[in-house]
Amino acid sequence: MVAHLASVVLPLAVGWVAWQNWSFFAWHPVAMVLAYAVLMNQAVQLFSPASSLLRGSSRPTKVNIHGWLLLGSLLLGAAG
Repeated sequence: MVAHLASVVLPLAVGWVAWQNWSFFAWHPVAMVLAYAVLMNQAVQLFSPASSLLRGSSRPTKVNIHGWLLLGSLLLGAAG
């Protein structure tokens, strides 16, 4: 549960700092935090029996969502 909370609080904090220091480069940390701290973190935790947000889902559904989360992480990481 702490990891899920951190994946919400950290991007909000980084986004707030980027908003205060408005420049093109300020969005680099935002994109990277969203890619790695949010999407990749949730993709890894998807298969954890203790902290998965989709406990009742079947394995093929989790694999599909896992792939989409990693693709989103890759695209945001490349954009950042």
